[in-house]
Amino acid sequence: MLSAGVKFIATGQDLTVRPCCLYSQGQKVNNTLDMIQWRKHVHSIDSFKEPLCNDCNYLERSKVKLSRRQVGFRFIPDTAEIGDPAWLEIQTDMTCNGGCVICGPEFSSYWAQELGQALPISNRPDYISKINELVDLQKAVHIVILGGEPMLSDIEERLLRYIDDPSKVTLQITTNGSVYPSQKRFELWQRFKSILLNFSIDGIEQRFEYLRYPLQWHKVEQNMHRVNIEAPGNVRCKINHTLSSLNIYYFDEFDQWYHEHFAADLYNRGWNLTVSPANGVFSPQTTSAKLSAKVNAKYAGQPLAQAIERTITYNKPLHDFLHRLDQRRGLDWRAKFPEIASVL
Repeated sequence: MLSAGVKFIATGQDLTVRPCCLYSQGQKVNNTLDMIQWRKHVHSIDSFKEPLCNDCNYLERSKVKLSRRQVGFRFIPDTAEIGDPAWLEIQTDMTCNGGCVICGPEFSSYWAQELGQALPISNRPDYISKINELVDLQKAVHIVILGGEPMLSDIEERLLRYIDDPSKVTLQITTNGSVYPSQKRFELWQRFKSILLNFSIDGIEQRFEYLRYPLQWHKVEQNMHRVNIEAPGNVRCKINHTLSSLNIYYFDEFDQWYHEHFAADLYNRGWNLTVSPANGVFSPQTTSAKLSAKVNAKYAGQPLAQAIERTITYNKPLHDFLHRLDQRRGLDWRAKFPEIASVL
């Protein structure tokens, strides 16, 4: 059985629904969609055997991060029925100022513009109203906002039109950290039970600026320190580190920075850190044998090394991707990641 949640995502012209962010097969939202029947179908899936659940199964094997299946039920009330959006993910606005290497034009307007593709459809008012027609937003307990870059949207304001009592709702927002929340946004956040502000930080300094191109490290770090001091008391911060073949060797320098700067906030609450393996060509699940040996020598006995499950002689798809990326952006990944340049 899949975790009791639901995700709405705008892909191109269509609004689709999935059981979670890693389940790639979406159901197009149209006039014939019966959400209750669809949720019953999802509820019946054996996620330990379903091929589309391989990413979650990998997370649980590697023990790098708890899977959605392991955490989703924490937010589901005992009174919830099939169809209730207790855990709700919304990814309908792809407006973004970042071209992160692990992302692409489907989820970033920056990427789409760089590739000369039609810009992703921005968040329209009817997306949220349509979602409210399909699920009862009054029963939402935990809402996850993904992008794009949510700090460039007004999604919280529009969500509040459909939630009578936001003091019962936790809002989780994933941000690249480059846009500082406005005072108006802080005021809106105070109406919710709590805000979980999730910063996507995959490295520090020059490695961050390559992985989260074209964002500037000093500005992102400055924004994080400001939020740590200025955010309302119901705002908790965390950091999500996406582990990839490019940055897995450098985790120790990132981890040291994290512990030095964000051990606690103004209220003496620590910032949680989660590590999420990347998908696709950047996934650390399959790496070159030489990189695997280098990572295992450095992190022997640590869960980090368990992220690598298979080795190959040469990761051609990743090298080809980086070559095209560097040509287009005028960058050189080998200069930013010199210790692994000969073993990737």
